[in-house]
Amino acid sequence: MQNYTLSEQDIKVLIGVAGNAICEDEIFPPEFDGIIMKISAGIAMKLLDHLSCENKFSKETIEMTEKIFGIVGGDQSGSKNHGICGI
Repeated sequence: MQNYTLSEQDIKVLIGVAGNAICEDEIFPPEFDGIIMKISAGIAMKLLDHLSCENKFSKETIEMTEKIFGIVGGDQSGSKNHGICGI
């Protein structure tokens, strides 16, 4: 897995762009576009809160999500450090 260095602004913009791409893919009706973009903004803020240790995601939620996405053991080094704070 590749490591990236992103600023808070980069994270906000990229998540917003990804949300916009979902809207443009027309997976959902156009009336959902506003909701999708609000959810994208919420995701960006939750992620930044976790990375800054302001409001970390629970260890259980991270482990469940790793299982859902088929991730075993964090990054390739075997680290379970999920952001600056870690868990």
